[in-house]
Amino acid sequence: MTDAFSAPPGPQELAGYDPASANRPPRAWLQVWDWSPVLPEPVLTPWQPVLTLLRRAKPSGPDDPRTTGPFVQITDAPRPVVDERQAAAIAAEHGPTAAAATLATAPDAGDPRYLMVLRALIEGDPVAWTTQPAEITARLALPSLCAFYLSIAAEQTRRRDAFPANALAEAVMVALAAHRDHATLADSTTTDDPATGTDPDDDSSTADLTEQALLDLVFAAWRTGTDLGTNLPAVLDHLYNLTAPLTTPAGTTPDDTSPGALPADFVGTDPAGRAIHCLLEHARRQPSAPGDSLPTRLLHHLTTITEATGTEPRTVAALGPYLPLLHHRALDWIHDHRTVLLPLPADGTPTAASAWLRWGPAHPPLLTDLDRAELLTRLRTSTPPEAASHMALALLDDPHILGDPAALFVELAAADGGSAAASRLLELLAHHTAHATDAAVQLWRAALSAGMPPGAMVGAGTFSLTAIDEATWLDLTLASARHTPALRNTDHIAERAAHHPGKPEAAHLVALLVAHPSTDPWRDATVRQHARSLLTAIAQLPPAPEAERPTQELRDALITAGDIDAHQM
Repeated sequence: MTDAFSAPPGPQELAGYDPASANRPPRAWLQVWDWSPVLPEPVLTPWQPVLTLLRRAKPSGPDDPRTTGPFVQITDAPRPVVDERQAAAIAAEHGPTAAAATLATAPDAGDPRYLMVLRALIEGDPVAWTTQPAEITARLALPSLCAFYLSIAAEQTRRRDAFPANALAEAVMVALAAHRDHATLADSTTTDDPATGTDPDDDSSTADLTEQALLDLVFAAWRTGTDLGTNLPAVLDHLYNLTAPLTTPAGTTPDDTSPGALPADFVGTDPAGRAIHCLLEHARRQPSAPGDSLPTRLLHHLTTITEATGTEPRTVAALGPYLPLLHHRALDWIHDHRTVLLPLPADGTPTAASAWLRWGPAHPPLLTDLDRAELLTRLRTSTPPEAASHMALALLDDPHILGDPAALFVELAAADGGSAAASRLLELLAHHTAHATDAAVQLWRAALSAGMPPGAMVGAGTFSLTAIDEATWLDLTLASARHTPALRNTDHIAERAAHHPGKPEAAHLVALLVAHPSTDPWRDATVRQHARSLLTAIAQLPPAPEAERPTQELRDALITAGDIDAHQM
């Protein structure tokens, strides 16, 4: 048994450990400590100094392993009375409505495990379970099951075969009625005596789930062009009511948020913000002639919201992604509220404009209404990073949308962070070049003529991945490498240049890349491999006086990089 433990520590090792410290004792010491209550005296004797030292940290001594609790075996959780297979068999034979009734009338109905059974049933046959939403929710009966059904059914709206015929419109009205019932119940059960009320966590979570399902279903109805018929006004009225929290400044009303409610400023789940999205999406999808504005009721309501909470995070998140729609269909309204909606504060304070840059779709005309200096500051600080993508798309749409592009690059690169911002913009221009090569070339030339600081052209290396014609690409890439040799994507540049052994510019370009290695050894090795291939191809061509100097530069760069055999090529 003594051999099972390591050798006891010596005096020096004992003196080096302080039991009052937070340091954990050596593993061998703890092993002896844990087993000491049952170890025989001959085994313990050499370890007594260790046990004495450890008792200073725990005077009560180690736990006796003979008095530990009984072994507990973990078994599978008990199944509900009606499990998934049984419910699926009932649905297959008698339809989803019968299975729904079975779940609602089971002896243990209301058990949370039935939520998982219901999810499995819906996901297993989404078409059948979204065909009769009104009948299914009537058979489910229990509010928790109904709310969960609507939530899972709403997830199926992305499937083309789900909600056949007019089932989606039916689901919207079912969710609307359920949400109204929850609101009525919440009002009627409000009491000063907690014992007479229901569990607030259960009530609020069920109401929240129903609310989110309603908004999902409404948005899906707009997206799919589902006709709500005569029910449309009631749905719109309910959406307007849901936005009420945004019409009052924060702090002017008492906080009556129920326990378990979703955070009010969480983008994507805030019901008021999502209701705004639904209203704006409905307006966007309505037939309109050029010049038609948005509905007067909607604009008046947005005015109330903007004036009350226009700078609060959840209003910012609600309006930001739809600024392009408002700019296109309600330009005068945007200009009337530009001091609230369009600033881009240097400290990163959220505004609708910054939310648009972060989450919204491209809309070049909107950029021209933003403060130029503030916009360039956001580009330099990458707050948000997506701002540069908006700028790149706008410039490719019209290189002069913000004036002379060369002057724009000069201004962008003039302040701290400007070189990196210019490089990032060039890289994004390259990424989006596919359908605008002429504009991309024009902007690339403008950047080269701007006289920007070293490093500002790094991103131009990404143009090696575009379809810009070879002669133009080679000339502009060589000019970019002369400005900033450490370009991005040097391996792709070298590979593309190696296909042009007959052009002295190719040898000069690759020589620059070899002479200025990056921080990526693998990429540099690939560049040298393409350089050797280019040098070999040049050697097979008839001598050309104009190629002698760049070829020698390439050879010298390879030798300097450690390729001593290059002098023979």
